[in-house]
Amino acid sequence: MDVKEMQDTEKQKKTLLNNALFSLLYIDGLIMSNIDFIGKIEEAGIEIGVVVHELLQELIKSNNFDRYTNEISSHILSAILSFTSLENIPQECYTDLMKWTYIHSISNEQRRDNCLTSNFLLLLSKEIALEYFISSFDKEFRAINELVHIMTKDNIVNTVYEALFCLWNISNDPKKIYLFEAVKEIKMLEKIVQVIKTNKVDKIARLGLATLKVLLY
Repeated sequence: MDVKEMQDTEKQKKTLLNNALFSLLYIDGLIMSNIDFIGKIEEAGIEIGVVVHELLQELIKSNNFDRYTNEISSHILSAILSFTSLENIPQECYTDLMKWTYIHSISNEQRRDNCLTSNFLLLLSKEIALEYFISSFDKEFRAINELVHIMTKDNIVNTVYEALFCLWNISNDPKKIYLFEAVKEIKMLEKIVQVIKTNKVDKIARLGLATLKVLLY
């Protein structure tokens, strides 16, 4: 293969990768504007013989795409797993996505706080993922510490809100309150109060107060 052919091949590859990223961004935008669209994605996939959540799993694991494509794929998959009534999805689909999200977000040279919070916000709304998070995934409370750290960092408001929402998701189940007793040393109550004072945004104040109410009573 000569230089020209190599350049053409590389250009075609770049075009395909960009098209994949733009398509995923478009789908993600549709989901965020209308949550009902999630169900349509799986339905459309079935009509053409594609299991969308399995395809997204393959995209996330693939080394052929950049991190942005992997992240968008993971966010769409998180939404599909959380908001559709799909049956017979193996637990590994949830657990593998949670593991990938955590490792990708904290070990990347450039931390991806918003990837962790946006995916965990969705996943922890699902009982199967929440149970795994409590019973197996976060036995050493590293992920909870990360969420509290992200919540109190100088992050954009939406990332702070998502981190707080993850904590609220956990605290909202009375059976999970013991978890917060086990991490008293991180002074979660004080830090939630700090977040409410620092980020004078209505949705953060409401969610922070709702979380405090659960933890205190």
